[in-house]
Amino acid sequence: AGVPHVIGIKDSTQLLDQAGLDFAKSFYTFLLRGDTVKAAFDLSRQTVYADHEQERDKFLLLGAGPHDEARLFEGLEDGELESCTPRLPAWLPSAAHPSQYFLGRAVKVQEAYDHLVNQNRLVSVVGPPGIGKTEVALSVLAYAQERYLVDAIYQVNLDMLEPGRPFESQMGIAFGLG
Repeated sequence: AGVPHVIGIKDSTQLLDQAGLDFAKSFYTFLLRGDTVKAAFDLSRQTVYADHEQERDKFLLLGAGPHDEARLFEGLEDGELESCTPRLPAWLPSAAHPSQYFLGRAVKVQEAYDHLVNQNRLVSVVGPPGIGKTEVALSVLAYAQERYLVDAIYQVNLDMLEPGRPFESQMGIAFGLG
């Protein structure tokens, strides 16, 4: 496709979310400070190796660009970082944060997220007790909130619902609407 520099992951390889986050954060930091693409890639793999030894070799540097010479942010002036990301109003409630040790559910999280943003205003995560439904939901909501795709997030424990009563009225009560 003509893209000179591409970071990839080995085919059929699972990668820890935290290792991917650590790599991306360090890679862009090294690029912004003026390192070459190759140097930023190598340094970022070393950063991952420090905490996730088995993950380092899963990252690939692809593309036909001159990785050893390319400095993507050359000539930037020093200055203060100014975020232009719009802030949510302070009165909106914060959602609980998912566990940092929640592993192996990326596909389910992505499926639920896709339903939430593309198809449905209400998504139910169901299953037997103890399989991680709450963590899936919290991961979806954290992902959506980081991208400012939702105005507010509410967590309602459905254990309080009374059988035989209309669901809608019970949800209204749970949300403090009557």
